[in-house]
Order: sequence, then C-alpha cells, then structure tokens
Amino acid sequence: MAGKRSSTLFAVCRVTVFCIAASFVFLASSWSANGQTHSTAYTAKGQKIFKANCTMCHDDDGTASGPTGKALGAANLTSPAIRKESNEALAHFISAGKGKMPSFQTTLTQQQIADAVQYIRSLGNTGAAHR
Repeated sequence: MAGKRSSTLFAVCRVTVFCIAASFVFLASSWSANGQTHSTAYTAKGQKIFKANCTMCHDDDGTASGPTGKALGAANLTSPAIRKESNEALAHFISAGKGKMPSFQTTLTQQQIADAVQYIRSLGNTGAAHR
C-alpha cells in the first residue's frame, strides 16, 4: 500500500512540475524584451490610436525627430528612459499629460490608452534609432 501511495505521489509531482514548466514557457514567450507583455491585437488597436493622436508630435516611428517633435521637445518613445517606465506610468502620462503634452483623459478610454501603451512598447522593440 505504501508503494502505491509513493507511486501516486510521484506521478502527481511529475504532473505538477510539468504544469509549472509549461506555464513558465507560456509566460516567458509572452514577455517582450523590456519585461512588459503585449499582444498583437492590442498593438494593432494601439497603432490606430497612436496614428490618430500621437504622430503629429512623436512621428510614425515614435522618435519625435520631425520638426514639430523637435520644436516641442517631445519625448523619443523608443529611448531607454521611456522603455524603463512602467505601463502604468506611461498610461498616466497619456491620460494626465506631461509638460507640453496635453491630457487625453477625456479623449481616450482607459482601454484605448492601454492599447496605445502596448503599441509604444512595440516601437521600442523594433530596434528603431534612439535619440
């Protein structure tokens, strides 16, 4: 009887270890290089939001290297400093505004802001030039 319990316990442990390992692989594959997760669906939605609201100052590539971005001192969204910010901090900057950047709190929903943040994360992962 003790041998059967040991066998059962060993089988349960193997299944548990397998499930933990599988979960780790799944989670690891969903993390981007900067430690933030993003999904393709949110990135596509975020790209539309970004193009409609952000490219005037930050340009299509997020570098803010165009005339308007330079004149306003807009942030290079692909820079290491921006990539270090948490998703919550980036969402707060978009919602509340920062410096010359206006608030988008009444223009965008929280979900749209989250989608824009995911798109900004994808800009930082493309290898775009940093300012």
